[in-house]
Amino acid sequence: MPSAISQRPHHEWRALIRLAWPIVAVNLGTQLMAVVDTALSGRIDSLAQAGTGLGATVFFFGSLLGTGIVMGLDPLSSQSIGAGRHGEARRQLWQGVWVALLVSVPLLLLTFVAARGLESIGIAPDLATEARRYLDARLWSLPPLLVMTAMRGYLQAVHRVMPLLITTIIANLFNFGADWTLIFGDQGLTRIGLPALGLPALGVTGLGLATTVATTLHMILLGLAVGQEPRPAELSGVAYRTWDGKVVARICVLGLPIGIHMVAEIGIFTLAGLLAGRIGAVEMAAHHVALQLAALTFMVPLGVGQAASVRVGNAIGALDAERLRAAAKASLTIGTGFMTVSALSMWTIPHLFARVMTADQAVIDLAARLIVIAGAFQLFDGIQVVSAGVLRGAGLTRWTMTANLIAYWIIASPMVVVFGGNESLGVRGIWIGLTLGLFVAAMILVGKLIAVTRRNEIASLSVLAPPRRQ
Repeated sequence: MPSAISQRPHHEWRALIRLAWPIVAVNLGTQLMAVVDTALSGRIDSLAQAGTGLGATVFFFGSLLGTGIVMGLDPLSSQSIGAGRHGEARRQLWQGVWVALLVSVPLLLLTFVAARGLESIGIAPDLATEARRYLDARLWSLPPLLVMTAMRGYLQAVHRVMPLLITTIIANLFNFGADWTLIFGDQGLTRIGLPALGLPALGVTGLGLATTVATTLHMILLGLAVGQEPRPAELSGVAYRTWDGKVVARICVLGLPIGIHMVAEIGIFTLAGLLAGRIGAVEMAAHHVALQLAALTFMVPLGVGQAASVRVGNAIGALDAERLRAAAKASLTIGTGFMTVSALSMWTIPHLFARVMTADQAVIDLAARLIVIAGAFQLFDGIQVVSAGVLRGAGLTRWTMTANLIAYWIIASPMVVVFGGNESLGVRGIWIGLTLGLFVAAMILVGKLIAVTRRNEIASLSVLAPPRRQ
């Protein structure tokens, strides 16, 4: 195996950083694709931009649940690699692909039906129609997106993360060109000096189609990267791609809590956005500015947490308690250290950050006040996401789900509603409620992380079945 997987504990910091930085870049690239879609939809008209945003939100809920379920593969893969069971990890990858295809079917149907019910929740008919035009074209990107999630989990487990970064760059470049071409048709081509090809302007339908094709291309490229990985000798002559119900069930058991965790997290932020929108347009704009800034910085500890999940899984597979502790300590220190620096900058120059994202002085003034709160908000957010990554590598996915349901929906949601409804606090009250909820999540997850790392005997953390006889 690559030496990065078998590093001793005192090398853990270097190994973690080497694994984490491409993952961080991939996360940023994934977010960039959404930013480009939003920006280009705004060049059509405001209704198209609103419809794209609404359609993306509906798609996001279904895709998050499916992504979380498929991520049940992650602790299995990383622990298998740590244990030297490379053939088992390859088998698990293909069972992850089966899971991705399996859960795609009900999620496609649910998302399609949800799009048909937008008017019933008060969405204006013209906006609902535009959202459906985008969503119906984007919907078919769900199966390749979930298959990509399985491939990504495997490649991370074997420490082959550069293909993830390279394919993300290619997919982003393709997505931009396809967006422009399909949205505006011949008019878009002639505007950049290319000859007309008889292409119609598809508007938001073209935007959804471009994203679907880009996602499919991304999946194919990742598949080629997986194919370049040497096939373990023990799989010679073995039908390791066929359905294995036991492994599929194990992935789903580990992954469903991750999916619920992710949906619960995005749900509380959706609630916050709705409440901010009810207060006023300036408040909603300021909320969006602060949230976009926090989302950008969040990509770093998110990537560190994903790398930590791999490193911790490797350590548990190798039954190396010392390396488990080193990985947990390094990831928490790196994630918290970055977010501390980021928080200090937000507390020091909040108006500068706000001006980068808007020219409206009223929005700038309010957003700057929210960005100050966001400094504390993201510090706790960084701690909780890295801790969750460590615990996910240990297979403790139900534990992280429970902790976040308590923090978000028992603690944060009533405070967001109560504080947000306070006239003197306004939208700041929403952010105070979110910050307190994240503080609770961080404390619960860090407490569990400390308990796990104090174990000297870590065999009980293994999620692997006994080795198969070939």
